[in-house]
Amino acid sequence: MKALVVGMGRTGSSFDEVKEKKWVNTHLGAYKKSSAIKGIAICDINQKALDKAIEFWNIKNAYNNIESALHEFSPEIVSLCVSADNILPLIKKLIKYSSIKFLWIEKPFSDSVENARKQIGLLSQHKIRFLTNYQRRFDQCYDYARENLNALIGRPEKCVCFFSGGIVNTASHLVNLLLYFFGTPLTVNAINIKKDEAGVDHGDFMLRFNACDAYAFEVNPSSSILTGAYSIFEVHLLGDKGKLIIKSLPFNGVDFDYYRASNSNFKGVRILKEEEVNIDKERCYMEQELSTFIGRDNETVRDNEGALETLMILNKLGVME
Repeated sequence: MKALVVGMGRTGSSFDEVKEKKWVNTHLGAYKKSSAIKGIAICDINQKALDKAIEFWNIKNAYNNIESALHEFSPEIVSLCVSADNILPLIKKLIKYSSIKFLWIEKPFSDSVENARKQIGLLSQHKIRFLTNYQRRFDQCYDYARENLNALIGRPEKCVCFFSGGIVNTASHLVNLLLYFFGTPLTVNAINIKKDEAGVDHGDFMLRFNACDAYAFEVNPSSSILTGAYSIFEVHLLGDKGKLIIKSLPFNGVDFDYYRASNSNFKGVRILKEEEVNIDKERCYMEQELSTFIGRDNETVRDNEGALETLMILNKLGVME
């Protein structure tokens, strides 16, 4: 199978160009490690970014023009690591090429709910299977938390989350993770969400699930890899038997803090005692995501990763059309 990566930004290539990284964080890195991928091409209109990726990955097939890449390389799987407003126009070009069977899309899946539905319709019509890169759904650490949640915390009572870097940029990952843990929310409530001077939405929100209420608070609106400001992504899960804190570390590292609840000498008061949780899991979420995706035997397009539902929640928060 031949793969084409469009966009040599962070998730396309450059995250894996950082020497501190410990595991694969990019589409190119996943393709390089996959035995199913026999050829790789890259495409970017930014020649500087393209040259950097060519040198780092030793790529021979590189293009500045998407039409040339599709016509000359004939990929079977394409990664779209581009801004959300470019995804629908690119899909309209991709569907013209019969070689393409798979499309791996960076989040968010689209720049609006309406365009997302158009994208799904086009991909379904042309029998192109797609997956959105909500990588925590393929991460063994988050799978462990999801599968063992009742054993760890008992009946969920509250979920409190902290994030940085904007609603669409970071909180879309958080929303998708909460969907993965708890299913579709009953209600969606925005709390003091405002746009900054660049038009980026910031603020807090609350999602009410059958299991519990989940509150999300933005801690550092200016955080990003580019600005150098600190970033944060934490999920605090509280239940009648314990408390679990999942903290994202640099370059998608994960740390768990776990506290077992026990009764105290005071009626109705529980004491939390810290216990070790073994999360020594293999960090190969990008490779697992790719192998799961191309290994599926379903012939129809399915939005198993909650991409559309995530956009619909952002829409209810007022940050997505």
